[in-house]
Amino acid sequence: MHSTINLWVIKGSPKETLRDHLMSYKKDTLFQLAVKHQVDVKKSYTKAKITELLVPEINDLFSNQWSQFTTTEKEQFMQLQSSKEVVFGQLQEWFEQGFLFLYLEREHLKVKMPSEWMDYLSQDITQSNSSKTDEFSVFYRNAVNFKQIFGYTNVHYLVTVWNRYYETKLETEEASKMLKEKNILS
Repeated sequence: MHSTINLWVIKGSPKETLRDHLMSYKKDTLFQLAVKHQVDVKKSYTKAKITELLVPEINDLFSNQWSQFTTTEKEQFMQLQSSKEVVFGQLQEWFEQGFLFLYLEREHLKVKMPSEWMDYLSQDITQSNSSKTDEFSVFYRNAVNFKQIFGYTNVHYLVTVWNRYYETKLETEEASKMLKEKNILS
């Protein structure tokens, strides 16, 4: 596993754009990314040429995968850059796909994602949360009513009822977080 980690570690100051992150890799690492993304490259290609071919592939794949994430998964992904502890095994797939980049700067590992994705991703999460407020207004109202009647909020019961009658399914953990954000659950 140590050699696997070394393949994805970039020494030096973290870069910003996807192109710059990719250009920071060694040519062998770019070849592995190209194989992963089924991009035809030749040994004679420069790092710049391989990067030019990889950028649209990685952007498309990331966009497709991002659209399948739940809001909670999206928020967790966004927090990876500020995480103090990097658990390589949990993030290895993201490094191997070119979604995240691991930098070794002054003996500290830092996880970075392309800057051009940050605004889009933050905006997407914000829109998702505001549309979730509208979509789940009945859920919130029922939680408030439950609390007024019984003096407490049984999240598991609310989620069970919601999932029985509504198309958009909820997880208990996600519902708890939503209720805490609305100060319905303390």
